[in-house]
Amino acid sequence: MLPGKRPPRATTREMASDALSALCCACAGYGFLVTMWRCPRGSGAYQRQRLKAWWPVLTPLAYVGVFLLVFGAFAVASVSVGLEGQGTELAKRYDVACGLGRCTVQMEVEETMDSPIYVYYEIDNFYQNHRDYLKSMFWPQLHWENTKEKCDGDCATADNVHRGAHNYEEEDWEHVLNANCKPLWKNKGRHLSPCGVVPNTLFDDSITLVSHDMREDRVAWAVDVDNVFQQPLGFDWALVSDGEDDACFADGANLNPKTACAPALCDTYLADRKEPKRKFADAVADERYNKFWAKADLDQCFGYTCQGAPLDAKRSGEICRAGEKTVFVYPDPDRVQYLYETFPEVVSPLVGVKSERFAVWMKIAALPRFRKLYGRIEQTLEKGDVLTFDINSRFDVAAFSGKKSLVVATGASFENVFLWKTFAAVGGACLTVALFFALVQVLAPRRMGAVRYSCLNPRPKDE
Repeated sequence: MLPGKRPPRATTREMASDALSALCCACAGYGFLVTMWRCPRGSGAYQRQRLKAWWPVLTPLAYVGVFLLVFGAFAVASVSVGLEGQGTELAKRYDVACGLGRCTVQMEVEETMDSPIYVYYEIDNFYQNHRDYLKSMFWPQLHWENTKEKCDGDCATADNVHRGAHNYEEEDWEHVLNANCKPLWKNKGRHLSPCGVVPNTLFDDSITLVSHDMREDRVAWAVDVDNVFQQPLGFDWALVSDGEDDACFADGANLNPKTACAPALCDTYLADRKEPKRKFADAVADERYNKFWAKADLDQCFGYTCQGAPLDAKRSGEICRAGEKTVFVYPDPDRVQYLYETFPEVVSPLVGVKSERFAVWMKIAALPRFRKLYGRIEQTLEKGDVLTFDINSRFDVAAFSGKKSLVVATGASFENVFLWKTFAAVGGACLTVALFFALVQVLAPRRMGAVRYSCLNPRPKDE
């Protein structure tokens, strides 16, 4: 307020509003106080804490009745699940016949199977839930923003950039990777990305159904492949014109490109690969993001000849057709080994950690025997049909005395069986306990209130 100026006077409407607010507050406060004062003086059963209550006496017969009641509930649930149908399931172990190589597995349909029909691979004696197995990975390597796709929200936060796989400010980066990913954090002097036992034990068998059509897309959760797993910061790729030719495409058809393309080809199709792709509101994140682009090696690009779906496909569909030539760039290829290099037969360099195969494997199983979805058959199979699978077996189960099986099942196969067995087991346990209590009461009855069963010494006699 300036000197010599009077403060503005409140208007009549403002004064009336303030008065009404004060009156409401006063009434509410008065009502609260009156209620608090008068509640203890009430004459009702609630105020005097004399409400009627039921105090059941747990006699032996009452125990029997309760357990029989629970048994009846689970028996009804078990019957209802059984009436829904147990589905149809075909399973065949193939690790003994295939070993580590190619083989053919055939299954004959024993009864009609309505679509959709799911194809699983089953592994036995593999403890994904073991503590040492679970902790051998480093999640920040899997959470970088994919620069080819829109990132909803501020993906590269200050914390993520600080802990990221290309944090050149960390002098003890090798110690961080070794501590989190031991023993699989480095290979021949190159850091693994992603590192750790969990991602680097990916199930890499190739299963092809040659007798029928099998779709291998949409086997993973959309939230995983779209948000959880993101390609390394700096990754990019582009299609190349048909007339382009370079030595880097010679080994591109071998699924593991190792020859860098000519700089002119990289500059033509990935001209902006060295330019920062985003601007962050957070000053720390923006600073570290720009430092990455200034220090990361993004000069080299590599050629790759597409194989088409399912290898070169995401959950949204095929990203390039078989035979098309592409160039791609990953940061620091000389010091980092990426997932497509570790598993070239099942992971495309254009898809990387956003592969649905990888996302399915990263869903940790709780039991040593587990199934994971591989594909689905969208046609009805009639009795007598023969399913022929061509399998390229690479996942070694002999090293841990495990087993590999191929499972073809309808949607309600093992899920309903598990529920049915669970309900039946709980109901059976309750029935057993009820019969035990009833038998004890018949053979050695105990009268309630009998003083001879008390712990007094000497024990009084019954009256």
